[in-house]
Amino acid sequence: MIKKSTIMIYITISLLVLVSINSLMVLMLAKMITKDAEIINLTGVIRGSIQRIAKLELINNNSDYVIMNVDQIIDDFHTGKISMGSKGDSFHQSLTGIFKEWSDFKDYIHTYRSNPNFVNQKTFLYKSEQLWLITNSAVFNAQKMSEKRISYFNYIIFFFLLNIVLIMAILMFIRKYVINRLEYSVNHDFLTGVYNRSFCYEYLLKEINKSQRLGDTFSLVMLDIDHFKRVNDQYGHDVGDLILQELSQVISVNIRKSDIFARIGGEEFALILPNNSLDNALTFAEKLRETIARNIFSKVGHLTISLGVTELKNDDTIDTIYKRADLALYKAKQNGRNKVEFER
Repeated sequence: MIKKSTIMIYITISLLVLVSINSLMVLMLAKMITKDAEIINLTGVIRGSIQRIAKLELINNNSDYVIMNVDQIIDDFHTGKISMGSKGDSFHQSLTGIFKEWSDFKDYIHTYRSNPNFVNQKTFLYKSEQLWLITNSAVFNAQKMSEKRISYFNYIIFFFLLNIVLIMAILMFIRKYVINRLEYSVNHDFLTGVYNRSFCYEYLLKEINKSQRLGDTFSLVMLDIDHFKRVNDQYGHDVGDLILQELSQVISVNIRKSDIFARIGGEEFALILPNNSLDNALTFAEKLRETIARNIFSKVGHLTISLGVTELKNDDTIDTIYKRADLALYKAKQNGRNKVEFER
C-alpha cells in the first residue's frame, strides 16, 4: 500500500510541474501580448503619419521625415523584426493592403508635389483617406488579435483557480505584471518612454470634460526639434533616436508631475499643462526653449526647438485646440525657428 507521504510527494511534484508549465504558458502569452501592444502602437503611428503627411503637403511643407519613419516601420514588418501575424488572418491581410497602398500613395505624393493643381490635390486627399481607412482597419484587427490572446489568458486564470494556493499566488503575480506591461506599452512611446499620441488625445478629452464641469483651464504646448532632418541625414537615425531620448529626458525633469508630456510622432511632442493660463504657459515655454538651447546633446552639441502655445476655450474640442497649437508651432517655424508663438 502506498504511503500518504509518497502520494503527497507525487502530488507536490505534479503540482510543481503544472505550475512550471502554466507559468511558461503565461510568460509566453505575456510576451505575445506585449508584442501585440507594440504592433498596435506602430500601426497607430502609421495611421497618424498619413494624416500628418497630408497636412504637411497641403501647406507645402516637406513630409519626407514622416515618410521615412513609415518606411522604416513597414521595413521592420517586411524583415520580420515585427510580426505580421499568420498568413490568412485579418491583420496580415490588412498589412498587405497597407504595403501596396503605401507604395502607390508615395507616388501620388510626388505627383502632387510636381503639379499641385486641384485635380492632383483631390486625388491625393482621396488616396490619403483610403490609406487611412485601411490602416485604421489594421489597428482594429491588431486590437482584436490582442483581445483574443487576453481571452486565452483569462482561461489560464480559470485553470489556475482549480489548483493549489501556490498556483493562485503565481497567477496573481504574473497577471498583475502582464496588465501593467500591456498598459505601459499601449500608453507610452516605445522609443522615448514618454506618453504616446493616443494617451495624449485621451487626456486632452479628459481635461476638456473636466473644464466643462469645474470651470478649470489648461494650456497645450506643441513643440518639435528645429532642422531635425539634418541630424538624421548627417549623423544617421541611431543618433537621431538618441537625441529624441535625451530631449525627452531633459523636458521630463523640467515639468511638473501633473503635466502630461507625449510624443506625437517623429520629432514632434506635446505638453498638456493643467491649471495653466496662456500667460503662464508662454512663460514656461520660453524657459523650456532656453533650457533646450543651453543643453549639450550627444554627438551633435546644441539644438533648438520651436514651440506653439494655446489655451483652452469654452467651445473647444480635441481637434480645435490641437489645431490652434499646431498653427502656433507652424508660425514659430515660419518666423525663424527657436521661438515661442501662440494662438488665442
